[in-house]
Amino acid sequence: MSNQGYRIIHESSDVDDENVNVDDENDAIQDENDDVDDENNDVFDDNKTISFVCHDSILNLTVQESSLCILAHALRFNLSDRALESQLKLVDLHLPYAEHRSKYRFLKNISLPQFIEYYFCYECAIILTFERNECLCPSCGKKYSKRILKREGEYFLYNPLESQIKEFCNSKLYKHFRKIDPDDRCVLNGKIYKKLERLGIIEQNDVTLSWNVDGVSLMKSSKKSTWSILLTINEIPYKFSKDYVILCGLWHNKKIPKMNMFLKPFAEECKHLYQNGMECTTYGRVNSIKFKVHLIVSPIDTIARPIVQNMKQFNGTYGCPYCYQKSVSLNDNPLNRVYLKNENLLRRTIQMHKKHVAEAIKTPFAVYGVKGPSIMSIIPNLNILLHFPPEYMHSWLLGITKMIVKSWFDPQFKNEPFYIGATLKIVNERLLNIKPPSELTRCPCEINDMTKASEWKNFALYYSLPVMKGFKRMKTEDRKEKKLENVKQAGLDIKIGF
Repeated sequence: MSNQGYRIIHESSDVDDENVNVDDENDAIQDENDDVDDENNDVFDDNKTISFVCHDSILNLTVQESSLCILAHALRFNLSDRALESQLKLVDLHLPYAEHRSKYRFLKNISLPQFIEYYFCYECAIILTFERNECLCPSCGKKYSKRILKREGEYFLYNPLESQIKEFCNSKLYKHFRKIDPDDRCVLNGKIYKKLERLGIIEQNDVTLSWNVDGVSLMKSSKKSTWSILLTINEIPYKFSKDYVILCGLWHNKKIPKMNMFLKPFAEECKHLYQNGMECTTYGRVNSIKFKVHLIVSPIDTIARPIVQNMKQFNGTYGCPYCYQKSVSLNDNPLNRVYLKNENLLRRTIQMHKKHVAEAIKTPFAVYGVKGPSIMSIIPNLNILLHFPPEYMHSWLLGITKMIVKSWFDPQFKNEPFYIGATLKIVNERLLNIKPPSELTRCPCEINDMTKASEWKNFALYYSLPVMKGFKRMKTEDRKEKKLENVKQAGLDIKIGF
C-alpha cells in the first residue's frame, strides 16, 4: 500500500497496572485459521504502542469542524434522532476515546449563530416591535400576532456583523491580514481604497468589506425565493476570502423584500461600527485592539442593484445608474428599451442624486430615475452611485455574448450575412470533444443547452476561437445566388427582391 499523503502516528498508552489486569497468555493467542495481511493490521508491540495510518487532512481537522461535518451529513440526508445517535456511536467507535457519547452532548457543544428575528408589516415596509405577543403597525394601525407571522413566514433573520468580525480576528485567517501582493488586482490596490487611505479614513487595523445582496429560487416548484446579505473581507487574499463568506441577513418569502426594510438592521450596524468602532483581541495577541469597519464596495448584480439604490431598472426611462442618458423604446414596445449613442453624456453625481431624492420624496413619480432614498445612504463613505460597479454577468455573458452566438445559429437569421447555422453540428461536436482543466468547473455542452453564465463565459474566453476556426460567413452575393438557385429548383415562378 502506498503511503503517499499519509502519516504514521505512534501513541504509547500508559496503563495503570493496579486498575488493569491483562492476561499475557490471552494477548498471545492467535487464530491459526485467520489469514491476515500484516500490512493491513494494527501492530501491537510489547510497550502497548498503537499505530494509526492517517491522511494529512485528518491531522488538521478540529473537533468543531468534525462536528459540523456530522451535522451537515445529518441535515443533508434528513436523519432521524435515532439515526443521528447511531451515527455518533459509530464515529466514537473509530476514535481512541468517546468524543460525542450522546446526541445531547453533541448538540450542546455546537455553537449556533445568534440570529435575530425581525417581524414586519410588508405593506408599510416597517419592522414591528413586539412588547408581548401582539402589536399594532405604527403606520396603518393593523393588528399583528407574532405567532401568526412566524407561522406564515412574515419575518426575516439577521446575524449581527460584529460577532462575526470578532470570530475572524481570532481565527488563523487573521495571519494573512493585509498580506496582499501590491501587484494583485484587488480592492486594496484600487483607486477608491488608496484615496480613503490617503485621506486617513482607513487606518492600519481597520477592516473593509465588500457586500452583496441577491435572491435565488431554491426549488422550481416553489414560489418562494431566498435573499441573503453576504460579505467578504478585502484585507485577506482572494484565495482565502472567497471561502470565508459572512452571512448577515436571510429572507425567505413569496414576496421580494422591501430593501429599505430588509437592509435596515445591516445598515444601522455598519454605521455604528464605523462611527464607534469595535474592540477585540486578535489571533496570536493578548492585548485587544480598536478598529473601524468600512463598507466600500457593493458588487451587486443588475437585477438587485436598482432595488437597493431605489432607482428605476435598466429597462426603464433614465434606468442607467451612472449617467442621465434617456432610454428609447424599441418598436413601440415599452419593455424593450435601448440607449442610443450620445457623445455629450452627463454623469450622475452624489450631489445631484441627493437633490433628486429630495424631489422624489415629494412626488409619487421618479425623478430622473430616482424613486426615493436608499437606507444604504446612511453608511458613511459609501457612495450610493460610485461604489456600485457595473456587473458583467447579465450585461455581457447573458446579454451580448448570448445574443451574438444565438444570432449566428438561429434559423430566423438565415438570410443575414452573419448566419452560419449550417455549421452548428460541427461546432457542437468540437465543443463536446474539449476536455477542460479542473479550474473550469463546468464541462462544455451544446450551444442550445447553454443556460448558465459560467458556460457563456467559458465559451467566450476559451472555446470560441478553436471551435469556430475555419468558418466564414457567406457573402451577400453568394447568399443571393444560393437563394435564387433554391427557388428555381423548387419550380417557383416568382419575383424575389433583395
